[in-house]
Amino acid sequence: MKVQKDTSNFYIEKEGARAVVEYSLTDELLIIHHTEVPSHMENQGIASTLLQEAARYAKDNELYIKAECRFAKDYLERKEEYMGLLAKH
Repeated sequence: MKVQKDTSNFYIEKEGARAVVEYSLTDELLIIHHTEVPSHMENQGIASTLLQEAARYAKDNELYIKAECRFAKDYLERKEEYMGLLAKH
């Protein structure tokens, strides 16, 4: 699965549908607003793949992550390798 990125989404297109992690940027933060995976794409690890790419982008660009999306917040908090990327505020 190839993750693509535009100015407000990390996304994967498959079978004519798009799974997305919606985000915005500040000088210090990558803010994850929403994660959405169409029902026929669920249970394939797509949301996890998108969040891993978002975390990689944050790390590569020296940004902290603020997850407003409950799924993203829960996922990132469970992964020890992302603890240092999570914004404290």
